[in-house]
Amino acid sequence: MIPIRLRDHVFYTAFAPYKNPKVAIALILENGGSDGVTAAPIMRKILDHLFDPQADTTQSGQAP
Repeated sequence: MIPIRLRDHVFYTAFAPYKNPKVAIALILENGGSDGVTAAPIMRKILDHLFDPQADTTQSGQAP
């Protein structure tokens, strides 16, 4: 197994809205892997909250 300090990290950036950007965001996930599978949903929740703070993006239920 690879030591934690040597695992891949994710650096993910986004700006929105596309045609006339108002925000730019940088997201860093330590040991988050090497693709956007983990980062993309997190970034989406951040952008959804910024542009529609009234939307409930939380999930009901209990954590496993």
